[in-house]
Amino acid sequence: MSRWIENWFSNFLPNDKPFIYQGMTFYTVENFFQAMKTLDIEKRKLIAAATPSKAKRLGRKVKLKEDWEEKKLQVMEYALRIKFAPGTSWYTKLMATGNEEIVELNNWNDVYWGRTLDGRGENHLGKLLIKLKEEYKSNNE
Repeated sequence: MSRWIENWFSNFLPNDKPFIYQGMTFYTVENFFQAMKTLDIEKRKLIAAATPSKAKRLGRKVKLKEDWEEKKLQVMEYALRIKFAPGTSWYTKLMATGNEEIVELNNWNDVYWGRTLDGRGENHLGKLLIKLKEEYKSNNE
Protein backbone atom coordinates (compact mmCIF):
# COMPACT_ATOMS: atom_id res chain seq x y z
CA MET A 1 0.00 0.00 0.00
CA SER A 2 1.15 3.52 -0.67
CA ARG A 3 1.39 6.21 1.98
CA TRP A 4 -1.59 6.88 4.20
CA ILE A 5 -3.86 9.67 3.08
CA GLU A 6 -3.53 12.70 5.35
CA ASN A 7 -6.66 14.76 5.95
CA TRP A 8 -6.27 18.35 7.19
CA PHE A 9 -8.48 17.56 10.21
CA SER A 10 -6.77 14.30 11.20
CA ASN A 11 -7.31 13.17 14.78
CA PHE A 12 -3.56 12.50 14.91
CA LEU A 13 -2.78 16.22 14.58
CA PRO A 14 -2.39 18.05 17.90
CA ASN A 15 -5.00 20.31 19.42
CA ASP A 16 -3.91 23.94 19.80
CA LYS A 17 -3.36 23.18 23.45
CA PRO A 18 -3.65 19.98 25.46
CA PHE A 19 -6.69 19.39 27.64
CA ILE A 20 -7.06 17.56 30.91
CA TYR A 21 -9.73 14.94 31.48
CA GLN A 22 -9.94 12.90 34.69
CA GLY A 23 -6.45 14.10 35.62
CA MET A 24 -4.87 12.96 32.33
CA THR A 25 -3.46 15.29 29.70
CA PHE A 26 -4.50 14.75 26.09
CA TYR A 27 -2.75 16.35 23.13
CA THR A 28 -4.85 14.81 20.34
CA VAL A 29 -8.37 13.61 19.68
CA GLU A 30 -6.91 10.19 18.80
CA ASN A 31 -5.29 9.73 22.21
CA PHE A 32 -8.47 10.76 24.01
CA PHE A 33 -10.72 8.56 21.90
CA GLN A 34 -8.53 5.47 22.30
CA ALA A 35 -8.14 6.03 26.05
CA MET A 36 -11.88 6.31 26.58
CA LYS A 37 -12.46 2.82 25.14
CA THR A 38 -11.46 1.21 28.44
CA LEU A 39 -12.25 1.54 32.14
CA ASP A 40 -8.67 0.52 33.02
CA ILE A 41 -7.13 3.75 34.36
CA GLU A 42 -3.53 2.54 33.98
CA LYS A 43 -4.12 1.70 30.31
CA ARG A 44 -5.79 5.09 29.84
CA LYS A 45 -2.70 6.80 31.24
CA LEU A 46 -0.44 4.84 28.88
CA ILE A 47 -2.60 5.75 25.90
CA ALA A 48 -2.76 9.42 26.91
CA ALA A 49 1.05 9.62 27.03
CA ALA A 50 1.68 7.72 23.77
CA THR A 51 2.12 9.06 20.26
CA PRO A 52 -1.19 9.09 18.35
CA SER A 53 -0.23 6.04 16.25
CA LYS A 54 0.88 4.10 19.33
CA ALA A 55 -2.35 5.18 21.08
CA LYS A 56 -4.33 3.72 18.18
CA ARG A 57 -2.42 0.42 18.41
CA LEU A 58 -2.89 0.28 22.19
CA GLY A 59 -6.59 1.10 21.80
CA ARG A 60 -7.05 -1.96 19.62
CA LYS A 61 -5.81 -4.19 22.45
CA VAL A 62 -7.84 -2.92 25.41
CA LYS A 63 -10.91 -4.53 26.90
CA LEU A 64 -13.71 -2.32 25.60
CA LYS A 65 -16.23 -0.72 27.91
CA GLU A 66 -19.48 -2.63 27.78
CA ASP A 67 -21.37 0.29 26.20
CA TRP A 68 -18.56 1.43 23.88
CA GLU A 69 -20.47 0.90 20.62
CA GLU A 70 -23.33 3.07 21.92
CA LYS A 71 -20.99 5.76 23.30
CA LYS A 72 -18.20 6.09 20.74
CA LEU A 73 -19.89 8.80 18.66
CA GLN A 74 -20.49 10.89 21.81
CA VAL A 75 -16.86 10.43 22.88
CA MET A 76 -15.61 11.53 19.46
CA GLU A 77 -17.92 14.55 19.43
CA TYR A 78 -16.74 15.59 22.91
CA ALA A 79 -13.09 15.57 21.78
CA LEU A 80 -13.87 17.32 18.48
CA ARG A 81 -15.71 20.08 20.35
CA ILE A 82 -12.51 20.78 22.28
CA LYS A 83 -10.22 20.68 19.24
CA PHE A 84 -12.52 22.77 17.00
CA ALA A 85 -13.79 25.18 19.67
CA PRO A 86 -14.29 28.83 18.71
CA GLY A 87 -11.04 30.72 19.14
CA THR A 88 -8.81 27.83 18.04
CA SER A 89 -6.88 27.60 14.79
CA TRP A 90 -8.90 24.42 14.09
CA TYR A 91 -12.14 26.38 14.34
CA THR A 92 -10.81 28.80 11.72
CA LYS A 93 -9.90 25.92 9.40
CA LEU A 94 -13.28 24.27 9.92
CA MET A 95 -15.23 27.44 9.19
CA ALA A 96 -13.09 28.12 6.10
CA THR A 97 -14.54 24.99 4.47
CA GLY A 98 -17.71 26.96 3.72
CA ASN A 99 -20.45 24.69 2.44
CA GLU A 100 -18.20 21.90 1.20
CA GLU A 101 -18.76 18.38 2.44
CA ILE A 102 -16.11 17.16 4.86
CA VAL A 103 -15.04 13.59 4.14
CA GLU A 104 -12.43 11.55 5.93
CA LEU A 105 -11.11 9.99 2.76
CA ASN A 106 -8.92 7.01 3.60
CA ASN A 107 -6.98 4.14 2.07
CA TRP A 108 -7.05 1.95 5.18
CA ASN A 109 -10.65 0.74 4.64
CA ASP A 110 -12.27 2.61 7.53
CA VAL A 111 -15.91 2.56 6.47
CA TYR A 112 -17.26 3.73 9.84
CA TRP A 113 -15.39 7.00 10.46
CA GLY A 114 -14.54 7.74 6.85
CA ARG A 115 -15.00 6.86 3.24
CA THR A 116 -12.70 4.71 1.11
CA LEU A 117 -11.26 5.79 -2.23
CA ASP A 118 -14.01 3.87 -4.02
CA GLY A 119 -16.71 5.78 -2.10
CA ARG A 120 -17.72 3.20 0.50
CA GLY A 121 -18.27 4.35 4.06
CA GLU A 122 -20.47 6.16 6.55
CA ASN A 123 -18.07 9.10 7.14
CA HIS A 124 -19.09 9.65 10.77
CA LEU A 125 -16.04 11.84 11.43
CA GLY A 126 -16.94 14.14 8.55
CA LYS A 127 -20.58 14.22 9.64
CA LEU A 128 -19.61 15.23 13.18
CA LEU A 129 -17.41 18.05 11.87
CA ILE A 130 -20.23 19.28 9.63
CA LYS A 131 -22.60 19.15 12.63
CA LEU A 132 -20.21 21.35 14.63
CA LYS A 133 -19.72 23.74 11.73
CA GLU A 134 -23.49 24.14 11.25
CA GLU A 135 -23.97 24.69 14.98
CA TYR A 136 -21.22 27.32 15.08
CA LYS A 137 -22.67 29.06 12.01
CA SER A 138 -26.16 29.25 13.54
CA ASN A 139 -24.72 30.60 16.82
CA ASN A 140 -23.03 33.43 14.91
CA GLU A 141 -26.09 34.52 12.94
